[in-house]
Amino acid sequence: MSAGKIVLIVVGSLGLILGLALAAGGGLVLVAQSAFRDAQGFFVSGTHPFASEGYAITSQRIDLGVNPERGASQVGGVFTL
Repeated sequence: MSAGKIVLIVVGSLGLILGLALAAGGGLVLVAQSAFRDAQGFFVSGTHPFASEGYAITSQRIDLGVNPERGASQVGGVFTL
């Protein structure tokens, strides 16, 4: 077997593994789409009660789970992604 055929087999195998992984991820998304919807079709998650003495709930600090060095920035006190 020539070196070119071996390279093609290795590259094809890696492509197959990547394709199977992406297909499995897509399958999980389809399962989540159907399993976590309510009667009106909205995605649902856990609930947490909040309360406020005014008309709005505000916070001085918020953790969005985003690292500012990785694509997010803060300009003029407004956090943008």
